[in-house]
Order: sequence, then C-alpha cells, then structure tokens
Amino acid sequence: MVARFLLACLATGLACSASADDGDIKKAAKAQAEVTQAALVKGEFETLVRHTHPLIVEQLGGKEKMAAFLRTETKKMKDQGFEFKSVKIADPGELARVGKEIYVGIPLAMEMSAPGGRLSNKGFLIGVSSDDGKTWVFIDSAPGRERIKMSFPDLPDAIVIPKKERPTFVKD
Repeated sequence: MVARFLLACLATGLACSASADDGDIKKAAKAQAEVTQAALVKGEFETLVRHTHPLIVEQLGGKEKMAAFLRTETKKMKDQGFEFKSVKIADPGELARVGKEIYVGIPLAMEMSAPGGRLSNKGFLIGVSSDDGKTWVFIDSAPGRERIKMSFPDLPDAIVIPKKERPTFVKD
C-alpha cells in the first residue's frame, strides 16, 4: 500500500514538474517577446535585431543593415504622422518541438498614433528557442505561413498563424 502511494506521488510529481517546465518556458518566451516589442516602441533597434531570428537578420543584410533599415522606415513613418505607442504581448500558445528547437506562437496587440487618431492592430510572433526555452528569437508572422515556410520549412503545423485583421482606426 505504501509502495503504491509513493509510486502515485512520484508519478504526480513528474507530471507536475513537466507542466511547470512548460509554464516556465512560456514565461521566458513572453518576457523576451515583451523586451523585443518594447524595443520597437522605444526605437532601440539593436535590441530588436538581437531578438530577431538570425536567418531573418541575414536575409536583411546583417545586424547593422537591419537596424539601419528599421531606423529609416520608422523615421519615414514618423514623418507621415505614424508612431508606435504600445505593444501588449498576450500569453503564448502551446509549445511545439521539432528536433532541438521549441516553437511557440505569441499574439500581440499594437497601438500607433496616426494623423487624426489612433490605429490598433493585432499581430502574431513566432518564438523559436534552441536551448530548451532559455533564450528566444522571433519571427513576425505578417508575411504569412507560406512565405515563412520558405525560410523555415520545419515550422510546425501546430503553430497556427491567425488570419490577418484590418487595423482599427479611432479618431481623436
């Protein structure tokens, strides 16, 4: 009887520790996504580049070129009256493992100032970790699943990219 009880406790403890690990992994992904999006709002493009998947950074010509591109595009937006004001990161979805990589989808809500009002839009990041969820890099899902799969063929089907919604405009 005692042996069964100890076995049941051991089994329960193992199940609980596996869930806690996934919870900790999701917390780390969310926290690092928040750092990334805060960097976008603050114009800290080197931080944003550091948290972008290296393949995307490479495709954009490297760290310096990507940061310069972001700086230029953000200035163009500001000159037209658009500015990032806030990004709220929602709780990550379920983890998907492929080989040594962990993937997770992370919804977000973005707000921008615009001429005569504010724009709100929803987005979605794909987080990728190669070190058991300790550090994360991100892929913006805006290009859509087909285009992302061209560069990331191992993207798991379990990561469901939501359909793009039109931004909402609210007048001042």
